[in-house]
Amino acid sequence: MKRRKIKKGAIGLILALLMASISLVASNAFTINGGSLTCDAIKSTLRSDSSETGSSIIVLSEDCTANLYIRADQSIILDTAGHTLSSSSGATITVERGGSLTLNNYSEIGTVSGSTVISNSGTVEIKKGNIIGNIVEVSGSNAETIITGGTFSIDPSSFVPEGYTVERDGSNYKVTANGVSDEDSIDISKITASNDDLRMALIITLYSYIDNPETSSQNGQMLAQLINSIKQGHTISASLVTNENLELEEDVMQMILGETAGTNLNSVYEINFVVRDTVDSSLTVSLKNLAVPVTVSIPISDYYKAAFANRDLAIVNFHKEDDGTYLSDFIDDVVINANGDVAFETSQFSLFALTYDGDPITSDGDAPDYIRPPSTDDGDGSGDSGGDDGSGSNGGNGNNGGSNGDNGSSSSIDYDNPAVPQTDGSNSYNGSASQYNGTGSSSIDEDTAVPNTAGFGTDLATFHSLMAVSIIAIVGAFVGYAARRAYVKNRISLK
Repeated sequence: MKRRKIKKGAIGLILALLMASISLVASNAFTINGGSLTCDAIKSTLRSDSSETGSSIIVLSEDCTANLYIRADQSIILDTAGHTLSSSSGATITVERGGSLTLNNYSEIGTVSGSTVISNSGTVEIKKGNIIGNIVEVSGSNAETIITGGTFSIDPSSFVPEGYTVERDGSNYKVTANGVSDEDSIDISKITASNDDLRMALIITLYSYIDNPETSSQNGQMLAQLINSIKQGHTISASLVTNENLELEEDVMQMILGETAGTNLNSVYEINFVVRDTVDSSLTVSLKNLAVPVTVSIPISDYYKAAFANRDLAIVNFHKEDDGTYLSDFIDDVVINANGDVAFETSQFSLFALTYDGDPITSDGDAPDYIRPPSTDDGDGSGDSGGDDGSGSNGGNGNNGGSNGDNGSSSSIDYDNPAVPQTDGSNSYNGSASQYNGTGSSSIDEDTAVPNTAGFGTDLATFHSLMAVSIIAIVGAFVGYAARRAYVKNRISLK
């Protein structure tokens, strides 16, 4: 995953980026795939030879028999979510020196069992869950084990810090905080969503905030509001809201074109994780960050379903920070799912640019103007003489005519590299003799988002007004010329 901080107003830097292909390099951090995982997926993720590092919350989606390993520089929060994690032999979970494991249950209480449940050489904290078996700290490892909640088959007193109590509960031991009510819990029956994936992600995010409240960020303030609503007995509901009909600011569009240079830009979406208080209609928030990723699906036209069949797709997520800057994240695990939608996972919400590799895909009428590739209906030059867009529309000069068309004749946008203006084509999509945006200022027409590389900086409406005046002048001149010819011809015939 590539993370870059981009200042929205840094046009000089962005324009420089427009002239280069940006290499999207994966970082070494935060590479552990989290979210709701099957047994096979969790065994593949937490294995003894893993070289991945970073932090992640992992939710078990089914009962699992496995030997899991938390390696150095890995920090894992594991939620068994009502399921059972066990081993047939050896330690169920091994935490190596430098590794960190937190066992918690955000929704249903699950179980971790084994003759040795945890062999710890790193750091372990247990907050909730049923633990059946021994917890062992490896001698000489300087391991640290802290238990602040849960039910245990073996007395865990040696790992329980001050402020917490161990009580017998039948044949088991229960750990609770002294004098604590249910302030650190929420009624998850009050949390609903359009699907189970979103609901679980919201539950985990709310509990993560309870564990580590952070009120200085906008996201933290919104989570605090939602928790307060639940404690008032209100039900909250989560859904993903996608908007493709965007009116982007000029510098934001420049940023997107710069960061996607070297690929084909298909569409830009704004996707929000929206949570509503169903009782208090005035409380509706769009969370920027979740503690775990969710799957996002974007419907696409049948045209692109076929066109994308053999293409590598990618998403660039432009995540807006509280200070107005953007972080760009590169998501290359993008697929066409069984419903024919573009699908990927993310835990951050803002703007998303869908890109694809290879040659530009031919035009789809549903595509926005600023990403629609040039028409392939180039004809043989015999099209309508006037055409829609100049002197040779649908003929030798392609979709947008010749030298007098809306898009001129010599400067264009290269759709293999859509952010880089071209200067040498005569039959191109966005020429320069009469560009949408003239010939001088570096701006973007918000109606079309076509970069303006050199001109006087007019918008589309002004351009059309100027064109109308020019056409009237031309027609007037032609009529005057025709009248003069008729007058001269008449004079000759009279002779």
